[in-house]
Amino acid sequence: GTNDGFPLANNIDYRNTGVILRVLPRVAANGNVKKINVRDSIDSVLFLGSNIQKVADQGKLGSISTTAAPIPIQNSLAYFRSHLGVIGALADADKLQSLQITDLNSGKLSLTGVEIARNSKALGIYLNSAGTVVLDNSGPVNAEQAKQIGSLLKVHPNATLARPLEITDSAASILAAADPVSGIFVTGAPSIGKITITGDVNAAQADAIEAVP
Repeated sequence: GTNDGFPLANNIDYRNTGVILRVLPRVAANGNVKKINVRDSIDSVLFLGSNIQKVADQGKLGSISTTAAPIPIQNSLAYFRSHLGVIGALADADKLQSLQITDLNSGKLSLTGVEIARNSKALGIYLNSAGTVVLDNSGPVNAEQAKQIGSLLKVHPNATLARPLEITDSAASILAAADPVSGIFVTGAPSIGKITITGDVNAAQADAIEAVP
């Protein structure tokens, strides 16, 4: 039978995917299950499925248990792109041992600037064993993201950007990211093609930005 248009499951096939999720059912007064919320506490991510990817894209991956050993990932570019959010989360949690894109040891990797910044740690792990890679960046980034991209390229000279960065941010954020050691304007930082300042700019900020080389 069905309940509210949804089919009822009579058979359950249990499979060991390596993923532990907390499930919270909501039960109606008549005893029927109205809704099931899958909680995003992941103990060990061994199966990078599309449902987990959706959770990661929404920023709800949750915590990855420190008891889970880091895992190596060796797969195609298509797999990397479709699971980028999860791979990035694994790297940020120090759960990514190695990353090899089997059909792109060197060449052009197309990502938005925001994707490069958000997944800079995972990309760094990939670049550790890759050849020469051109990051075919597109779209604007904020000042902090530009700084993250600069840090990635500084550590990995085998990677370059296909085009100068476009930065869109407030004057305060741009100045905060312009520190003299690892800022967005230091020698060796990625080229900047365009800066768009959002919001109001006071006189002191205008003078400080004007003084940036």
